[in-house]
Amino acid sequence: MLAFASTQHFIRALVRQAFLLTPTLLVLCFVLSAGPAHTEAIKTNLKPDEIVQLANATALIDGQTALVRVHAYVFERELRPGARYAFEQYLGIDADALSSDQRSNYRERTALMLIDAERSKRLFVAGDSGPDIQLPRTNSQGVVSARVSLPISAQAKAAGWLSYSVSGPTQRFSGRAQIVPDRGTSIISDIDDTIRDTHVLNRHEMLLNTFVRELKAVPGMAALYQNALQTPGVRIHYLSNAPHALYPLLQQFFAEAGFPEGSVHPRAISASSAGWAKLFKADLLDSHKAVVIKTLMQDFPDRSFVMIGDTGEQDPAIYGAIARKYPARVRMILLHDVTGEKRKSARYDKELRGIPSSNWQLFKQASALSLANLKLEQASP
Repeated sequence: MLAFASTQHFIRALVRQAFLLTPTLLVLCFVLSAGPAHTEAIKTNLKPDEIVQLANATALIDGQTALVRVHAYVFERELRPGARYAFEQYLGIDADALSSDQRSNYRERTALMLIDAERSKRLFVAGDSGPDIQLPRTNSQGVVSARVSLPISAQAKAAGWLSYSVSGPTQRFSGRAQIVPDRGTSIISDIDDTIRDTHVLNRHEMLLNTFVRELKAVPGMAALYQNALQTPGVRIHYLSNAPHALYPLLQQFFAEAGFPEGSVHPRAISASSAGWAKLFKADLLDSHKAVVIKTLMQDFPDRSFVMIGDTGEQDPAIYGAIARKYPARVRMILLHDVTGEKRKSARYDKELRGIPSSNWQLFKQASALSLANLKLEQASP
């Protein structure tokens, strides 16, 4: 009788444990049966309506791979009518007073700004072959920047550009990286009032030139840059205080004006009323431009630099500070004169102090410049 009771107790305990374990076993069986498809599903937390914008990046060949500085911006379209109204109120442009062509530009370009940046997004980047590589999560502005190692083909080496992508739930987002040699000259180029006629110092004119009028290039600058690229080892990096949201507009401008391709470095600004107030403002010490230039110098420690900007904002001060910190690497500073200040003004005495007079130059028109003014370093292809 005692043995029988013990047996009954054992059987009841076994049935009870089996019942408790059943849900866990079912889940385990489901996970195991899902296999690779389940693993793929948890890679990214992007939603189907979220977009990944990949700005033209830089790449350094390292054996059979390339170190790619991936720069991604994640957002979704803002479809609420109130958002468009709020942004148009901020701009202060009377759409009814515009011509039909200008009104079309205005609608298309302001729509670029009507977005919500997506923070804490988990992205995976992949080259033509090899495993996906996880990036850090996007920050509060929806941006992530990281250097990753991707395989590189002989075709990409020959073309000078490497292709990569980021996968979403329903589509793949494509990016390109400019292959930058170990040695040679990198041209750092500002955009507004350096190569594009923007009139940043006049807010109303600046907004009209950005959101309404046809995009106009500073005459002669595209030809100068095209000629510069004929020198082996030269690469171009475009810097702008314009927000990531306007990146498609920058790409349109480069193509229409005939500027050569290069890496592009827009600024991370939230597309909100708080971000709009900072659209075209920059602080010297922590400025977007200074951070980008220092990163480029760190990523390519054996290259020299030519920095081209304008006198309308902080370019002289930023470039001067960089040149004092890296005197052996900054070969030339060229500044498009849009303010009319004399070369020996108190401003330039302060902002360009310590820079040899032969290493910086003001110019009114691009026709006053030649390749000799750029002091390009000769390097092997």
